[in-house]
Amino acid sequence: MIDFLLVVSDQTSPCSYLENQSARLPMCLPLQAVTRERFDEAMEAGYRRSGAYFYNTQCPNCSACQPIRLDVNRFQPSRTHRRILRRASELRVELGDPMVDDRRVELFNLHRQGRGLARDESDIIDEDYASFLLSAPNPSVELSIWHEESLVSVSITDIGRNCLSAVYCCFDPRYSQYSLGTLSVLKQVEVARSLKMDWLYLGFYVRDNAHLCYKANYLPHERRIDGVWTAFQ
Repeated sequence: MIDFLLVVSDQTSPCSYLENQSARLPMCLPLQAVTRERFDEAMEAGYRRSGAYFYNTQCPNCSACQPIRLDVNRFQPSRTHRRILRRASELRVELGDPMVDDRRVELFNLHRQGRGLARDESDIIDEDYASFLLSAPNPSVELSIWHEESLVSVSITDIGRNCLSAVYCCFDPRYSQYSLGTLSVLKQVEVARSLKMDWLYLGFYVRDNAHLCYKANYLPHERRIDGVWTAFQ
């Protein structure tokens, strides 16, 4: 437990990642200002951020979720990654403050529907988007990708002293030829390098989840297994 985080909710619920599993994700609120140094400490300990909360996994019967991070100074783009970067010459990438508007909410809903993530839930509205992605207690930035004048992808990225953390990426599935999810990660690597940081945290790797297992394709990387960061080449 990080000493500046207070658990405010701690129940089990159906797992969002694996069928027939129960999840326990204690939700914590910061007791102090989340400086960049404190943010690094939370990421190092395997925490993630959602809205104003930090959480980690303490599931009763499963340890499939493994926090994963890239050493941005050692990361080597694969042949596929290099092809995606070349294709990105047709796009424009911008960094700015996180914001909410109709198009960003539309992208979020298109992405959830296109990837089957919404389940039986209704579309989110502006207030939901802001609560989930814009209410960070720590510094964050928005990486947006544009095709001509159309916004096609948004990634919210948290900023620590020595790391970035990819919080959430949503994109228009009609532009799948650009592999926008992968491109967003590659661009966040570039940002981390430009800021002379060491790590880009990518959330959880889950081997048996089709939407999360791809993260192992970024090499070399480290995964936090049984409380220890373990290198994968």
